[in-house]
Amino acid sequence: MRILEAARRLGMTTRTIRYYEERGLIELNKQADNGYREVTENDLSVLQVIGMLRELDLSIEDIQLCLEDVLQSNLKALIPLLQRKREQLGKEMVQMKLLIRQMDQLTAHLQHNKGDDTMNEMSSITERSKMLKQLREGWEDRWNFNDQSLHYDLAVKRHEDPLDVHANYDEILRRTCESASIECGEQGLDLGIGTGNLAALCSAKGAVMTGLDQSEGMLMQCQRKHPDFKLLLGNMMELPLVDEKFDFVVSSYALHHLTDEQKLVALEEIDHVLKPAGRVVVADLMFESEDARIHCMKRLKEAGRQDKIDDIHDEFYADRSRLISWWLNHGYEVQAEQMNAFMHLICAIKKEA
Repeated sequence: MRILEAARRLGMTTRTIRYYEERGLIELNKQADNGYREVTENDLSVLQVIGMLRELDLSIEDIQLCLEDVLQSNLKALIPLLQRKREQLGKEMVQMKLLIRQMDQLTAHLQHNKGDDTMNEMSSITERSKMLKQLREGWEDRWNFNDQSLHYDLAVKRHEDPLDVHANYDEILRRTCESASIECGEQGLDLGIGTGNLAALCSAKGAVMTGLDQSEGMLMQCQRKHPDFKLLLGNMMELPLVDEKFDFVVSSYALHHLTDEQKLVALEEIDHVLKPAGRVVVADLMFESEDARIHCMKRLKEAGRQDKIDDIHDEFYADRSRLISWWLNHGYEVQAEQMNAFMHLICAIKKEA
């Protein structure tokens, strides 16, 4: 059939089909006598698949990567592309929600004030917006978690040194899960899910688990081990969630990859997706206070443990008192305990509205 008829059958324009041909997504035969493009039934099927992928807003480059797999019914090849697209949309959604909140905040200010300090209020709102954007966009994976994902489960078991951050790893995860007070059927979110070890314990308690990680490698390992989990690509400062609310949020060995300021942005994101009376349980590398950090660094230097000092400088160990203060100021009840030399466990319960 001619390209015009094919376009009508597919609901496309002839220009669109020619564009796909120009980009190398499809190769149409030309009739020898007149040079017209000939579209076969197989070409129609290919164009239909391309159209569906474009409806998912996948780029031409992404379609080039996955088209052959999709045509051969290897649809799992779509997973990383869909996860990346969802992450992008999630970031856009976070920005839109922030903009809406800014509009509402400024409108409320104008309605209840004479307007004398409106410019100051507008300046304050926009400066905070810029700061949040810089914090979200400023994060980078300096630790190459994609490579770590291949041997992570073995690495966390090696903790002969009592100063190893993974000392008592299994017990720490067990206590984290236990502190979430999970009831069967509850919706749980694991931030920095990694290969799914903590989420698996929560799932065994009857929770329906969603996991988020910024590493595609970690998500691939987690999907292989736990195919029933809903997995999302993204980071804690920009949760790619639409209307989902959770009964509890857990996180282990993840928060220390954010700076102190980025941690507080993540806590705000968690607060937005947590139901009233929901629980947040975080197990992570922390010091009880800044004084405790200074004292620990002094002891490590005296003990000649430069390796541990370097590890601390390479990460962003939290100030536990600062996290607790944030939760208390936002209406949470908080309990905390120390699990090993550097790991602390914090459980924060959101008060009823």
